[in-house]
Amino acid sequence: MQNTEYKGMGTKDLIVSFATNASFPDLARFLLSARKFCSVETTDIVLFVEPKHHQFSELASELRVTLIPVSSLWREISGNLVLKVLYRGLLVALKLGADRGSPAWEQVYRATVSSWVHAMCGRHLAYQDFLKANSIYRCVLLSDSRDVVFQSNPFGLVNPNVLNVFEQDRSLLFGGDNCDTNWFAKVYGRELVNTLSGKQTICAGTIMGSPAIFLKYLDFMEQEVLSHKFCPLDQAMHNKIVYCDFPRELLEFHSNLSGLIFTMGETSESDYQIEGNQLTLKNKIVSVLHQYDRVPKIRSEIEKAYPLV
Repeated sequence: MQNTEYKGMGTKDLIVSFATNASFPDLARFLLSARKFCSVETTDIVLFVEPKHHQFSELASELRVTLIPVSSLWREISGNLVLKVLYRGLLVALKLGADRGSPAWEQVYRATVSSWVHAMCGRHLAYQDFLKANSIYRCVLLSDSRDVVFQSNPFGLVNPNVLNVFEQDRSLLFGGDNCDTNWFAKVYGRELVNTLSGKQTICAGTIMGSPAIFLKYLDFMEQEVLSHKFCPLDQAMHNKIVYCDFPRELLEFHSNLSGLIFTMGETSESDYQIEGNQLTLKNKIVSVLHQYDRVPKIRSEIEKAYPLV
């Protein structure tokens, strides 16, 4: 599938990540492992970073990674009561103007939310802008970076014509005593979360599909971010879009044990094996490990595989 050219698409794939809160060693492991299995000839890598992270530039140049500067005022404003009150008042006023249908007010409102909202939600607005201007790719992986490493190239394992979403551990169901249920209820209320009771929680940190599919998804995400800017929990927003909004025929759900993307936050040691410094599921190498840093034994193996001073 990887070398197939789809109508209206390019032939290269794309990895995009937002790395405003990653340490250099963790980010280096993400980039080194990605480039090890996803060559310059087949895959572009784009990383959004804060301008202060100048130490990334040498590694990015070596690995042919494009760095895009991005700024967030979340920490500065949320940590200062006067600024927080002033900014919230400004956002309310701008929304009133945007609701009147003025394009100018809508643009200023979106830009202001984007610069203020927490990066885990603001990143989706940045991705949307980027993909609108850079849509000639076959398949895109939107990925976390701080806690992600690659063990093989994942792009040949998915259909880019649908939004590929990835389940978390099978124990994490809506309605249970877990963060996902509580986050969803905090954003949308108990009544809506009850309609999802028993459904598998979906990870917002790794998503795959074509640029066209992603722009459909990001249109929904933009609406959610702008509507819930004071409660910026993109995990809840992502699950709401997947289960309530996005066309079902354009979705493909992947089990956490599929061997494509393995999210490790709540997994049991009985689910996987370690062979050398690689993690496998039923003797199959997992393409992408997510949240590997939450399992000390796995983190140790990854650090051995990518030793950094």
